[in-house]
Amino acid sequence: MKKKNVILAAILLAGTASSALAAETVSSVFAAGNIYAVGSLGYTTSLDKVANAPSLAGLVGYQINSSWGIWGVEGGLVSLARNANTTELAPTVVGQVKVIGLAVAGVYTHPINEQYSVLLRAGFSNLDSTETLVSSTSSSSTSNTSSGVLYGIAAQYKLNQQIAIRAGLDRYNYSLRNNAGILNNFNVSAVYKF
Repeated sequence: MKKKNVILAAILLAGTASSALAAETVSSVFAAGNIYAVGSLGYTTSLDKVANAPSLAGLVGYQINSSWGIWGVEGGLVSLARNANTTELAPTVVGQVKVIGLAVAGVYTHPINEQYSVLLRAGFSNLDSTETLVSSTSSSSTSNTSSGVLYGIAAQYKLNQQIAIRAGLDRYNYSLRNNAGILNNFNVSAVYKF
């Protein structure tokens, strides 16, 4: 009888310890401090016959710390070209191009040390492209929506527990005027962890 009580007590103790460990793991994985915001400024290249393509983005992310590494998801609004000048028919026609859309990406963070880390991003984007051409006699506008894959790499430096800065390259699939290609977006970002 005494042996059965010891076994039962050991089983109860093991069950209590494992449920406490599971609760601690779940709370650390889904902690409120894992939500962050990203603001980016950059420059987009690879736009056919378009010069001066500054970019900006506003993203919200959620980070999950697990035994497999630091994973997360980011999503938000990207403006890869806003009022960028087109040189398609220069000098007789003046034009501007806008490429604005939504992006969602999974993020893997590989820490190098306490302050530095490398990020890999892969996901999807939905981009609306508009080109407006104006001459002395007429004007025209062409629009297109394209969905495609995005991927990128960035280096991140953590200033403190809440603020970090990033420098990276993101590549987006797009199409405009029946031309398909890849947009290269070089960017610098500020990250704020809530």
